[in-house]
Amino acid sequence: MSCPLKKRFSTNIYLATLYQLLVAMFLFSACRLFFYIYNIDQFNDIPFSSLARIFLGGLRFDLTAILYLNILFIVMRVLPFRFVYKKGYIKTTNIVFAVCNGLGIAANVGDTGYFRFTNTRTRAMFFKELGQDNNAIGIFINQTLHYWPLLAGGILLILLLIYLSERVEIKPITFTNKKLQTILQWCLIPVLAGIILIGIRGGIQDGYPIAIADAITYTHNNRDVNLVLNTPFTMMRSIGKREVVEIMDYMPQDSVASIYSPIHVPTKNETAFRQKNIVLIILEGIGASFIEKFNNLSLDPSYKSLTPFLDSLCSESYICKNTYSTGRRSSEGINAILGGFPAFKSFFYMSSPYNHNTIDGLPALLAKKGYQSAFYCGCNKGSYAFETFSKSIGYHKFIGREEYNNEEDFDGTWGIFDDKMAAYILNDLQHTTQPFLASWFTISSHGPYALPEAYKGKYKSPDRTMDQMVEYVDEVLSDFFKEAQKTDWYDNTLFVITADHGSIMENPLYNSPNTLYKVPLIFFTPDGSIAPQIDTLTASQLDIFPSILGYLGYNEPFIAVGQNIFSDPISGRFAVNNVNNQYQIVQGPYLLQFNGEQSVAMFDKETDPLLQKNIISDMPEKAHQMEKLLKAFLQEYTHRIVENRLSWQTEKKQP
Repeated sequence: MSCPLKKRFSTNIYLATLYQLLVAMFLFSACRLFFYIYNIDQFNDIPFSSLARIFLGGLRFDLTAILYLNILFIVMRVLPFRFVYKKGYIKTTNIVFAVCNGLGIAANVGDTGYFRFTNTRTRAMFFKELGQDNNAIGIFINQTLHYWPLLAGGILLILLLIYLSERVEIKPITFTNKKLQTILQWCLIPVLAGIILIGIRGGIQDGYPIAIADAITYTHNNRDVNLVLNTPFTMMRSIGKREVVEIMDYMPQDSVASIYSPIHVPTKNETAFRQKNIVLIILEGIGASFIEKFNNLSLDPSYKSLTPFLDSLCSESYICKNTYSTGRRSSEGINAILGGFPAFKSFFYMSSPYNHNTIDGLPALLAKKGYQSAFYCGCNKGSYAFETFSKSIGYHKFIGREEYNNEEDFDGTWGIFDDKMAAYILNDLQHTTQPFLASWFTISSHGPYALPEAYKGKYKSPDRTMDQMVEYVDEVLSDFFKEAQKTDWYDNTLFVITADHGSIMENPLYNSPNTLYKVPLIFFTPDGSIAPQIDTLTASQLDIFPSILGYLGYNEPFIAVGQNIFSDPISGRFAVNNVNNQYQIVQGPYLLQFNGEQSVAMFDKETDPLLQKNIISDMPEKAHQMEKLLKAFLQEYTHRIVENRLSWQTEKKQP
């Protein structure tokens, strides 16, 4: 008796090709289900009816992606020549099919895990960022092995693709009239080309072909567009797209000025400039949720802090408990913290046409006051363009893995272990002329979470987890501060600690568009010149740069879209970010979501941290006020970055 799994069926080359394309469609849907299950904590509130609509709508995007991926395969199959029926040729077309669609499946499965870091489907820009890292291949291999369940799932889906696609045997089409057969086959080519073109366009609708933004038509929640889409589609639709900022105009410019202004002009009664050293520490992925002093949500009574040192430091510091990141990527966080401007949506500043703009970056402004500046990041050369960005905003030197120059301390993926980099920084600062600006971006709390041998077995958290790396980074910081206290520059230093972005937590309470974007912000001065305080007003990463200058008593005008948290801006304290392709503004207890044209939701984030109760219709006046402020902010920012007006130097040249 023959095994049913070995049974094959025979049909003509056109139906066989159609069958194989349907197999690919089926497996793209399987990838979507895999994506949904793996990230269920992000989508656990979707009703079944809405989920069904999402999966059905996704077929439209899958069809476009599959037709793109299979253009070569289809062309090879429909050629009106007899050699297309030869076994060797058919085998070759099957290999082309398996390779092209296998890559599509691999992209979908790989993005299933990466989504937890970015909250969006990957676009072509990802390869620009990764490609600049000189250890890109090593990063890819290590990350793939770290997420081995995804690797196993991807392999199984690709094997299933190969198995199902080879269940069909192709038999020649036999016409008595060979001449008629040839004519029909040639005539069929333009018909098939038209069908494929319609499929790639996503239908016969007028105007533009189907786009990433069209996914919103199949869901009521911008977050869920990532379920509708597939990664090959977002990658192909973003290839060749110029990373430009669209200017937003909502109101006359004089109206904007009365609501919000990014121009910082010191008042006459400013204190004398403080020649303080600045040590700015940016923690990789360690959002506010990891640190007990910033955690407002209820915790298990048995919970023990992962960050005892940072918790103790907070009691001696000015901390902003409601600080928000501008995005979910490291490059976005660095832009905001050091450059003083955001990089919303799929926008990579160093690959944009604005990367030669004149920017009032923190190091450039402090250089005017005689500061030496250094950006320390033990990362690989080219990683996230940190080196080029740091130089573009005025840092005197950049210290990465190459400059560190000791491969024994390489973590195998991202760069130098944080404890080794901390020791290097302390030694380097001992030989640096004061005053100085030292910015340190930690890297060890990035997957695959490699721990140095000397620290293994020390922590309560499971191995190779984010929690374990948070414990490690906290110990590194504790040792760093202990050693810094012994230096001659410590007492005359402002320490600022924050994070580039938050990270997905096991507890869904921390993963809403509200809580996931919260980051720590700590200002600590050993001499007590900033009194310890818990500031519960809204703050943003964008506020760090102008707040540092405000504390120092910087006495020259400058441009920064953030605010000085130590003063009272005309607009009141607020934060702006972009989540799932829509803008959010946070002010006081309220969070407003805006799609670029109109406000779609408002929440009381204090009583509703998961943002489940839309109260926009209950508070129209407050919603209008917040929308007006957000529009003024977006109008100012987009005009300034496009028109090269993010510096007082270029602002003075305007008519």
